[in-house]
Parts: sequence; C-alpha cells; structure tokens
Amino acid sequence: MSKKMKLLGIGSIVLGTAGMAVHLAVSNKISRLTDQIHTKLENMTECHVNLLEEYLRIKEKYETIRSSYDEICEDYQALLTDYEEMLIERAAANFAENIADTEHDESSQPV
Repeated sequence: MSKKMKLLGIGSIVLGTAGMAVHLAVSNKISRLTDQIHTKLENMTECHVNLLEEYLRIKEKYETIRSSYDEICEDYQALLTDYEEMLIERAAANFAENIADTEHDESSQPV
C-alpha cells in the first residue's frame, strides 16, 4: 500500500471519528435543548392552569358584585320614583290647602 493510500485511510478514520464526535455532541445538545423546552412548557402549563382557576374565581366574584350593584341601582331608582311621587302629593296637598285658606279668607272678609 502506498504512503498516500495509508494517509487517506488514516484521514478517513480520523474524519469518521471526528464526524461521530461532532454528531454525538450535536445530538447531546439537541437532547438538552429538547429537555429544556419540555420543562419550560410544563411550567407554563402549570402557570396557565393556576391563571385559569384565578380567572374563574375573580369572574365569580365580579358577577356577584355586579349583581349586587344592579340591585342597588334598581332600588335607588325605585326610591327616587317614590320620593318624586311623595313630593308631588305634598305639593298637591299644600296647593289644595292654600286654595282652601284663600277661599276661607275671601269668604270671611266683608264685601
């Protein structure tokens, strides 16, 4: 075997070994990155589950408070309506009383 052939053979072995080492290093790197991504996704999922539970709790609380607020607004409007009706009745009663007093005063004065 010629010297050139021996060198090519040794070169192929070296390149083959280096190629395997590079392939192994890349494979290990990909495996680590895959594990890191998987861990991050698991952590995000737990976070999203907690956020969903928190959202549902806050939504229920909001709906309860909103319902109470709507009831208070309805009661307030009813009170305003009742108060306005009461004022109108009082004004009508005062007006009728004033008219009666005026008629009484006019009838008691000599013509």
